[in-house]
Amino acid sequence: MALMNKNILIVDDFKTNIIYLKSILEKEGYLIFSCSNAIEASKIIEEEKFNLILLDVVMPRKDGYAVCSDLRKKGVNLETPVIFITSMNDEESIIKGFEAGGQDFITRPFKNKELLARVNTHIELVDKRNELLELNKNLEHIVSERTKALDNALQNLTRSYMELEEAQKELESLDQAKEYFLRIISHEIRTPLNGILGFSDILAEFSKGEDFAEYLTLMQISVKRLEKFSLRALLITELNTGRYPVTLHQINLNKIIKESVSKLDSEMRKRKIYVEYSEADTIVNAEIKLVEDVFLIVLENALEHSADEGKIQIRGSEDRDNLTRISISIEGKGFPESYLNAGNSRFYKKNLINEKASIDLYLAELIMSAMQGKIHVYNAANNVACIDLFFNNKKNKPETITLV
Repeated sequence: MALMNKNILIVDDFKTNIIYLKSILEKEGYLIFSCSNAIEASKIIEEEKFNLILLDVVMPRKDGYAVCSDLRKKGVNLETPVIFITSMNDEESIIKGFEAGGQDFITRPFKNKELLARVNTHIELVDKRNELLELNKNLEHIVSERTKALDNALQNLTRSYMELEEAQKELESLDQAKEYFLRIISHEIRTPLNGILGFSDILAEFSKGEDFAEYLTLMQISVKRLEKFSLRALLITELNTGRYPVTLHQINLNKIIKESVSKLDSEMRKRKIYVEYSEADTIVNAEIKLVEDVFLIVLENALEHSADEGKIQIRGSEDRDNLTRISISIEGKGFPESYLNAGNSRFYKKNLINEKASIDLYLAELIMSAMQGKIHVYNAANNVACIDLFFNNKKNKPETITLV
């Protein structure tokens, strides 16, 4: 069945034909308009929009071809389908109808089913075309809106990128200012410290009395601690800001370990702490100065957490993935929980103020990372604190690495 309110115009100079067609189509729910000549048809076609036009070809004064040609030039029915009704079925008449703008032919005498099939088909084709046009219009709107959204997103992204660039420049400027500031602090601290240390040495030669000598010794210890802190804080800044070019060479750790142990010999003797180290040629890729700093830091922490008359063991072993492991185990009280937090932040966030070794272990971790190695801090059984240093031992040419 056809949908209601689909209007069809019938143009035929024989009223009998109009009545016949109207009776068939109204049963299908179509709304029928009609006229009996071309002049009247041209006037109706200009004013009323139709879903379909059934147009007789042979009419007095003006035939159906002329009417169809006129409606294709202007008015509201430019795209309304036209079916010609004719008794002619020769090829020339059919071609002429198509050239005039018609869509189909129904030849008299016609069958009702054929008529309805052709009418319904053209009505449905118009509906589908209108649906496609509406869909295309909606699609264009969606595409337009999506394009606007993408343009806005691109503008926001560009703006964010520019803001990020500005922030990056500002951050780089702040890093440079921080490094410069710390260099000034280091210089300004070390200059008077050197003077204090020099004068304290002179005073020590002329000191009289045990109390004075003791106070002088405490002062020298404090000054040296302050100097060490200044140098290590500066090194942290240089590593973090990429201002320290790390040059890797193949070096033997044996000598560096022995020298580091000897620097703490006095403290170890006082507390009767024994260091057990199996000397062996251990070749790794590293930088001598940084390795010296790492071992000094690690052994200082070992002393800090070692029991009096305890033992510190240093062992080397080959690990997987071209790594050499140096394990330091310390008999004593073990590391506090603050040392054992997972992640790179374990040495410098939560307990930087309360744990005096925090900054030193953080520096050790930075140094090991800069030399393509790593550090692992943990507690073994029986309150044994452990620090494992993993060095890259792959044989290669000297390599300079600049951290960024």
